[in-house]
Amino acid sequence: MKLELSSLDLYYLVKEFEVIVNSRIDKVFQKEDLFLFIFNKAGQKILLKSKPTLAFLSNLKEDYPTPPGFCSFLRKHLLGMKVKSISQINFERIIKIEFTGRETRNLYLELFAKGNIILSDENDIIIGALDAHKWKDRTVRGGVKYQMPPSQINTPIISKEEFSKTISDSEMDMIVKSFAVDFSLGGLYAQELCMLAKIDSNSKPKPVGYKELISLFSKKISPRVYEFKENKDKPDFEIVPFECLSLNEKFDSHTSFNSFSEAVDSRFSDKFEQEHVNKTQEKKNAALNKIKKIVSNQENTIIGLEKSAEENQLKGEKIYENYQLVKDILDVVVAQKTKMNWDDLIQKFNEQKEHKVMKKIERDGSITLELN
Repeated sequence: MKLELSSLDLYYLVKEFEVIVNSRIDKVFQKEDLFLFIFNKAGQKILLKSKPTLAFLSNLKEDYPTPPGFCSFLRKHLLGMKVKSISQINFERIIKIEFTGRETRNLYLELFAKGNIILSDENDIIIGALDAHKWKDRTVRGGVKYQMPPSQINTPIISKEEFSKTISDSEMDMIVKSFAVDFSLGGLYAQELCMLAKIDSNSKPKPVGYKELISLFSKKISPRVYEFKENKDKPDFEIVPFECLSLNEKFDSHTSFNSFSEAVDSRFSDKFEQEHVNKTQEKKNAALNKIKKIVSNQENTIIGLEKSAEENQLKGEKIYENYQLVKDILDVVVAQKTKMNWDDLIQKFNEQKEHKVMKKIERDGSITLELN
C-alpha cells in the first residue's frame, strides 16, 4: 500500500472525525511533516494526526520537539477554539475543519501531492500556509482567497445521468481506468467496483455499474488490514474501511479493527515513529562519530607528546652526561659571538668544525650536537 489515502478512504475517515465536533483544540504538535492536533471533548482527549497524504485518529502520542514556526503559528490562532464542523470537500482529498470562538477560522488539510495545511479567516482569505504555491489556475499564499483545485466529479452524490455521460465521454481505454480516474476511486476501489458489477475490468467504458458505484458509499463499516503471510514479492498490506471482494482473492489473511482510523493507526503510527527513531539515531551516530574523531585526535596528540617527552628525556640525560663538553662549546660560541656577527660565526664553525660533536649552528642560535 502506498503511504496515502484515496478519496473513498477519506470519505469514511471523515465520518469518524466527526467525533471532534463541539470539542476544543488543546494542543498542536509537529514532528517534521507529521502534525498532531489534540482536542478536548468533555475531558476526553482526541488525537488527530495529519501527514502530507494521510489523516487519522490515533491513540499514540509520541514525544515531540519544540514546535517549529508554522506549528507555533497554528497554536497562536487555534488553541482554545471550538470545532463547529469537519467535512470532506466534495470528493477531494481535502478536509475542512471550521473553528469558532474569538473569530471564525477554517483549517484545510490537503492530503494530495506533497500535502499542505492552510488556515483562512471567516471569508476564506488565507492567513497562513505550511507551503506557499502558485499554479496556472490556483495560488496558495497569505492574503489571497482560498481556492480549491480544479473541480472533480462529486462521486458520492452523482446522478445516474451524469454517471452515464461521464462514462460515455471518458478518454480512458478501459472501464476500470474510467472508474479510477474519472470518478476519483483509485485503482483498488475501481477494481472492486468491477467485481461488484460483474464487469470485465479490461472492457471498453460503458454506462454500467451505477448502482454498485453508489453502494460503495453506504458499505457496512468493517475496517481491516489485508496482508500476505508468505509471498513477499507482492505488496505487504492494504488498509480498507470495509470487506473487499478483490482483496479477499488477492491476499491470504486479514486483521479486523473497531474503526478505520485504528486500522490506519496500527500501521502508520509505528511507521512514523520508526522513521523518527531512524532519523534521530542517524543524528546521534553523526554526533558520536564526531566525538570519536575528536577523541582519536586527542589520543594521537597524547601519544605524540608522550613520545616527544621520552625523546626529550633521553636528550636531557645525554646533555647531563656530557655537561662539561656542552658547557665548553656554549662558552666558545658565546665568546665568538661578541667578536663577529652570526653569519660569520656560522661559516667559521661549520667550516672548521673545531668540535667533532657539533654538527651545525643555525642562524636562530640553535646548535646541533651529536652526543654518544
